[in-house]
Amino acid sequence: MLHQIRNDWVYSYLNGKYYKRRDVYKMLYVQGVIFQMHMKVLRFFHPDVEWTWWAHDIHSLPHAMQQELLVYFGAVQPDDIATALKTEFDLFSRDAQAACAQWNVPYPTDIETSVRGHLTFMVVLR
Repeated sequence: MLHQIRNDWVYSYLNGKYYKRRDVYKMLYVQGVIFQMHMKVLRFFHPDVEWTWWAHDIHSLPHAMQQELLVYFGAVQPDDIATALKTEFDLFSRDAQAACAQWNVPYPTDIETSVRGHLTFMVVLR
């Protein structure tokens, strides 16, 4: 679980340089990766479900959570992606912290704080 959480934050960190370059395609790639990492963390809430493909697996989640996850799919321009990141980070952090608590694993707060600080410095998060 910690591997997925750390990977999510490492990929999220990349948004700083891609935003500065205005490289929308790399930002969209990162969007896909961090969505996949979020889905992998959500698996820890449902260990009894066989997870195979996110488009199928998402139906194992409560409807409200499915609706929240749509934030990963709406933005296609750098400024819009930057705006969506705040919500994505908040949702991921909430779910990852809950999963860690459920499995009695310490949440890596330090990496989240570092990534959020970096992206604020890079003016991606406002």
